[in-house]
Amino acid sequence: MKQAKLIKAEAFSQKEEVRSFEVNSEKNMNIAGIARKFQEMAWEHSSRLKYGYKDLKKRNLHWVLTRTEIKIQRIPVWTELITLSTWPSGLDRLFFVRDFEYRNKQGDLCVSGSSDWMIVNDKLRPQIPAHVIEQIPINDESALGKYPEKLQFKDKMQSVFSVTIRLSDLDPNYHTNNIRYYQWTCDCLSEMGISDNDIVRVEMNFLYECRKGDVLEMFYAKDDAAHWVKGKRNGEQDVFLCRIEAEKR
Repeated sequence: MKQAKLIKAEAFSQKEEVRSFEVNSEKNMNIAGIARKFQEMAWEHSSRLKYGYKDLKKRNLHWVLTRTEIKIQRIPVWTELITLSTWPSGLDRLFFVRDFEYRNKQGDLCVSGSSDWMIVNDKLRPQIPAHVIEQIPINDESALGKYPEKLQFKDKMQSVFSVTIRLSDLDPNYHTNNIRYYQWTCDCLSEMGISDNDIVRVEMNFLYECRKGDVLEMFYAKDDAAHWVKGKRNGEQDVFLCRIEAEKR
């Protein structure tokens, strides 16, 4: 792979209030809300850097989120003002890495995370466009000290519930919005007696797409270190795999 020029990227930051639709019944920001805010910031920053959604679409290319890892030190609460920061932090083979942090008004770290993105063409084949490699700015500061990892879980998992993908679940590409996978993961954990208030780390691998009418079956398992949730499409294809660490707060 051609190496990126070392163009220093400044973190993109803005202050936002935690909204009512981003919290759970106990007024704590939920995992889906954390992921949603970060992804909106990622889209905005990439557009400002001239390799956003519209910029790539002109070349029949698209961003695809493939992996995320989120670490929660303290959960932001409803109406709290937080500062969100995000920056492109490196290249890892085919993956463009973007990190993020949430801090409270005192500057204390609440949430940190990292994500892997790929650029694909209309046939969903990964691309490494020269104009992006040559121009992409990089900030070598790492929010987690590592890149998100590929997850593997081969033990037996139990079926918990199924959902049918409906119109309101879809994103602008007619695929299931990945935020739904975070929501269904927390629903699955709740069915097993685990509160999303106790989550301290979430690792998510996005493996396949779901479309309207697909049936997504949710599976759960637990090992000595973590909880595991998987979504399987139409009884055949693994759609996502999630590893969750939780501890009583």
